Amino acid sequence: MNLPSNDMWGKTNLSNQIRGMFRYLFALIENYLKLKSNHNIIKLQQIIVELKSQLVNAREFYNEAVKILNTKIEQILYNIVANIDSIKPMSLYRAPEKEKQELSTRLQF
Repeated sequence: MNLPSNDMWGKTNLSNQIRGMFRYLFALIENYLKLKSNHNIIKLQQIIVELKSQLVNAREFYNEAVKILNTKIEQILYNIVANIDSIKPMSLYRAPEKEKQELSTRLQF
């Protein structure tokens, strides 16, 4: 779980594994009515919604920082410094369409 900060593929893979585990957990919860109303499960749902919100905010912050970096790299003075330090433009994070569609339905029981 200790991935280097620049290992975007590793982080994406880990995120996909976690998403798969949550899908499995939600499928189990869906099959047991007593479990759906359990206080701990409700609390878990609240925590997951809060984490999703924080993740959306972090992605927006990342994309804004990338936009600023890419814009600065195109400016003459910053371009010289970027070339010296081998700083390259970065790509924005784009969530897959499937993930966007599933977000609203995945957290409802």
